[in-house]
Amino acid sequence: MDDYRSIPLNMKGTLLQLNIADDYFKAKAQVEKLERDMELRDKELYDLKHDLISNQIRTEDALSSLKELEAENRELLLNKTRLEAALEDKLLDGGKKAAAKKA
Repeated sequence: MDDYRSIPLNMKGTLLQLNIADDYFKAKAQVEKLERDMELRDKELYDLKHDLISNQIRTEDALSSLKELEAENRELLLNKTRLEAALEDKLLDGGKKAAAKKA
């Protein structure tokens, strides 16, 4: 502090201006860094939202396909049941006709 008092007034003003300029450039560099970080975060967020939407679309498509396959499976099971019943009827009718011929 004693050294500071001995410095001429115009030199004090110059040192003060240098300190202010230094603080300004440090703050400006920090703002630029924060803006770059924010841009990176925004890009990451955009990419994540895009991935989420893509996954939602794929999920909806998969659910739609699943419903179609379930409906097709039910239809096939009904057809199988009808065919088994028709086969059983044919076998029973064939057995009755053979018994009637023997008698």
